Amino acid sequence: MKIKVLLKYSKMYEKVGQIATKNREAYCNLHGYTLVVDDIEETSKYGDFRWDRYDAIQKHLHDCDWIVWTDIDLLFMNPSITLESIIDIAQNGEDIIGGFFRYGQPSGEEDYSIHTGVLFIKNSEWIHNEFFKKFAEVRTVVRNTKHYMADEHALSILHKRENCKDHFKLIRLDRVCSIPAQTSVEKESIE
Repeated sequence: MKIKVLLKYSKMYEKVGQIATKNREAYCNLHGYTLVVDDIEETSKYGDFRWDRYDAIQKHLHDCDWIVWTDIDLLFMNPSITLESIIDIAQNGEDIIGGFFRYGQPSGEEDYSIHTGVLFIKNSEWIHNEFFKKFAEVRTVVRNTKHYMADEHALSILHKRENCKDHFKLIRLDRVCSIPAQTSVEKESIE
């Protein structure tokens, strides 16, 4: 299985980016993954750098089985955990693996969001023919709402659609990063 680890960041985070790159180089070398550091940006074409990750994913997905997006403020801390161990969680052919977290609403109801700091994206027909098109449509709407975590909100909207839901595998956030769960009890999977 060919896996790429993707990193992209803006010019203003260049020093942190150098640390993140060294961390990923060591992890990728240990496990035989390919590290891709996409072009460092001066400005975002969407007005928010979080949106640019999806163009970078699409750009680099063509010659691998999976691409793993990692935010610049993420470091691989336990090199014994492999990316394959997370990918193996997608038992039903899911195309996107991500961590979820729950948050309370003013009405007292809980909802969830997909954490976009770590995303596993499969090089699949659905991703190329459906996901990127649907995501671009949702992105256009969500960007205009000025939602606090707009890209996470957009991905969560897609996940909630019946024709998309089966393509996502959402797991406890602490399985993919060290951010603690937002509520006291989290199930192993959102499904």
